[in-house]
Amino acid sequence: MLKFSERLALLKNAIREKGLKQKDLADSLGSNQAKVSLALSGTKEVPMEFLLEILLQSEFPIERVFPDLRNDLQEIVTLLEKGASQQATTNLLNLMKLTNHYDQHSKDTKAAS
Repeated sequence: MLKFSERLALLKNAIREKGLKQKDLADSLGSNQAKVSLALSGTKEVPMEFLLEILLQSEFPIERVFPDLRNDLQEIVTLLEKGASQQATTNLLNLMKLTNHYDQHSKDTKAAS
């Protein structure tokens, strides 16, 4: 399985291959090129929402960065439809650990610098 930093590198390469400039991407996000660059390198902690916006704006499949996300969300929806709200809540909380993983990766990278 790819490391998170390797997944970010895939995203960065896909953006480059599409001919998108980080500056243009940043402008479309109402941000700046430096923040986009740091988010893609994983060297600075940025909100998960910002990373997800980069994925959406670049039309990069979210599953390539977070491979199990679609299945996890579908499982939560199915549990809610079946009335298993407690299990759905537990699964959602576990899914939210993605943010913690991303944030921890960013802190670890920063501490190593």
